[in-house]
Amino acid sequence: IGGVEEDYYRYASSSSSSSSSDRHPYPAAAAYKTPLGADAVNVPLVCENRATPSSSSAAAEAADDDECAAEADHFSALGLPLSYDVSPPALKSTYRSLMSELHPDRHAGIPEEEKGRMGERAAAVTRANDVVGDDMLRAEHLLDLAGMGLDERDGMELVGPELLMEVMEIRETIECTSDDPQLKSLLDENKERIASTVNALGAAFAANNYPEARHLTAKLRYWRRIEEGIVEKIGSVE
Repeated sequence: IGGVEEDYYRYASSSSSSSSSDRHPYPAAAAYKTPLGADAVNVPLVCENRATPSSSSAAAEAADDDECAAEADHFSALGLPLSYDVSPPALKSTYRSLMSELHPDRHAGIPEEEKGRMGERAAAVTRANDVVGDDMLRAEHLLDLAGMGLDERDGMELVGPELLMEVMEIRETIECTSDDPQLKSLLDENKERIASTVNALGAAFAANNYPEARHLTAKLRYWRRIEEGIVEKIGSVE
């Protein structure tokens, strides 16, 4: 959770030194336009050349052959459509199927160079699974693909002083609490914050409302940091 106080005071300082007319509330959104100049709020995440494989085998081929399957596009690496709503069981099944196809035992007779490429693909699939399977990393990745990725400065301005103050107060409560049941209660409360934010993120991405998705992703980052702080404190108490 470290750095929240600095975020708050940097925000207050920047707000006092710049008028609201000088600063766009979503800096990246101001710069990100469609070819037709439409506002980013309604820009769908679509790749015209994206393959839509009907089997895990086709998905494995798409990861190499599809023009959109760049290393940074973790959805392409898994043969999945760009969407925030991901079914954990379906993702798990897709990952296992792809890794089974890429397993060295199934390609024992191929040249060493090809084995190296298969290993690289397996590594890409594993990394993609880690990103797409995580609520916060998935949101950040979708924003990156849309050209609207977050940095720390964006996060501070997106959430605003009220949430920063709330986070500071929660942090102080955590630091003053040494009772394990109370810490676990704080953890449960924070899990509800995370769940609520994740649900809102699903709605924002479904509506192609990327400014709102950026705001919620920045918010989720703070809830995740609080979660990490509580878990660390529980570990020290135990």
